[in-house]
Amino acid sequence: MTVREAFEHDGFIVVREETFHGRKGLRAEHKTAVNVKTGRKKYALYVEGDAYEMGYLTALLAPDSVEAMGTTFLLNIAPSFIGFDPERVCPLFRWLVRLLLPVLERALVDMAYEISEEMFKDIPADLKLEMQGLADGLKSVRPHTTVDYKEIWALNAGIDCILSIVYSPGSFLRGLPKLLSGHLHVPLACNGFMTFGNALAPGLRGSAHFFGRDFMFPTAHVFQDEACLVVYNPADGRLPLVSGTAPGFAASVVAMNRKGIAMGVDMAASGACDAARAGYNAILLVRGAMHEASSADEALAYVTAARRGVSWDYLIADGTHDRDVVAEAGKSAADSDPVSYPPEELQTFGLLPGALELFRRDTLPIVNGVAARWNDSRYPEEFLKYNPELFGYFHKHYTEDMMGERGYIGRWVNGAVERNCPGSFYFAPQREDKDDVLIATNHYLSPSQRLCAMDPWANRLTSGHDADIQWRYDRLNDLILGAYGAIDGAEAWRLINFIAALPDSDTPDYYASEPDVEYVDAEGHVRTTKEVPGMTSLCELKTLVIRCRYGYYADEPVEITLPNYLV
Repeated sequence: MTVREAFEHDGFIVVREETFHGRKGLRAEHKTAVNVKTGRKKYALYVEGDAYEMGYLTALLAPDSVEAMGTTFLLNIAPSFIGFDPERVCPLFRWLVRLLLPVLERALVDMAYEISEEMFKDIPADLKLEMQGLADGLKSVRPHTTVDYKEIWALNAGIDCILSIVYSPGSFLRGLPKLLSGHLHVPLACNGFMTFGNALAPGLRGSAHFFGRDFMFPTAHVFQDEACLVVYNPADGRLPLVSGTAPGFAASVVAMNRKGIAMGVDMAASGACDAARAGYNAILLVRGAMHEASSADEALAYVTAARRGVSWDYLIADGTHDRDVVAEAGKSAADSDPVSYPPEELQTFGLLPGALELFRRDTLPIVNGVAARWNDSRYPEEFLKYNPELFGYFHKHYTEDMMGERGYIGRWVNGAVERNCPGSFYFAPQREDKDDVLIATNHYLSPSQRLCAMDPWANRLTSGHDADIQWRYDRLNDLILGAYGAIDGAEAWRLINFIAALPDSDTPDYYASEPDVEYVDAEGHVRTTKEVPGMTSLCELKTLVIRCRYGYYADEPVEITLPNYLV
């Protein structure tokens, strides 16, 4: 099957072909799926060659997207990622903030670039070459563009640079007055699951392995219009893969390679970060790992070996070996000291384990800053004994059934989650105890990493999100266990859309507070929808089909069948 035929099979029509150094790149538009707001057809790319050539071809095929990501997205993403909303500032000073915000945004971009230079040695050469190819390719078709390597580098590395500063115990932001620091809130709303084996419908057991990803992050009101699927077919020995991304990124919000390995990342705030060296993390690390890993073990080893400086959860699914793992990662460190992060009074009052107990009882230990939670791992339940007194100390309601297999710490009531979590100051239970189900949202479960997340500053940044993070984990777990033994492709897609702004989702009002977006449907009627705050994906790792929705919830999802492009 040719690449053109592969696109045709997936519902796309090739509309453009480019060559560079003898390498081929194609752009295809979907026959029916459109962005309901812009009216543009959904598109996908195929690029081949070495890293530089694939970057160059991407820019030739999608120059509008590369430029939009390197300008508008880049300038607006920094305030979005630290949750700064000028409308929340005191009205007396709001006019001044609006006046200064463009200048401050530009300054943040420049600062991120300067500081992120320290990261340069930690990022693999092929990803840096691809960024150079993106910049040079754009310049070749748009000589007067303001986007050069500096913007592409800041676009790809700046997010981790910003988060390393925001999260870190050494952050200068901790010196802000409480009034000002109260305006900083990191957005957290990612979900993921992996299911196979007995969790599936009888006819699929042994022949399917699902990886659901709901990567929710600030779009800066740009990503949703530029996102696409890209098939990367390297000629330098790295593994081919399909990536959910936006041109301008040499990174993946989700990726699946030809070996049946898929990966994504969830934000997870922790004190275990390094403001001096942000390192190699997040969506860049996902892209790099998926070019190298032929198993979940290899992907985990790649994450563990990386020089990281920011805390994230890495979700890794292996459909070839039916093994899945969540790599709960903080900064790289040969030795870690988790008990140093929580407030001292919690240790003084005997509300937390000491270093010796942690060392003896934690069966999910930290290795170079990573705790691996496998699909067949068993949570060390001895740590749950601290929860009753921790909940009481923070004046929260506690009952034993909250920690059960299908329990809830707070429920969804009248369009909101009950605020019953004591921040991150408790040991979150691992509810899924079946060997063929693994779930993650935006929190750590391993006791050692959980202690790192009890850093007071990290808790201030995630204030207001803690109950929601726990509820999404609890709800997704409850839904999956309710469907256990009968999950097929349609059910897996429904599960990963459980909070989508769709009539048939489990919680269609989850995004009720987000602004409506008007569009005109095929019959000429004015309708409203919501922006997808990132990308929702489902990978079937035996057949290597990825299905994604991005843009707006009224948009039709699209699919790519990876093996067809690699014949």
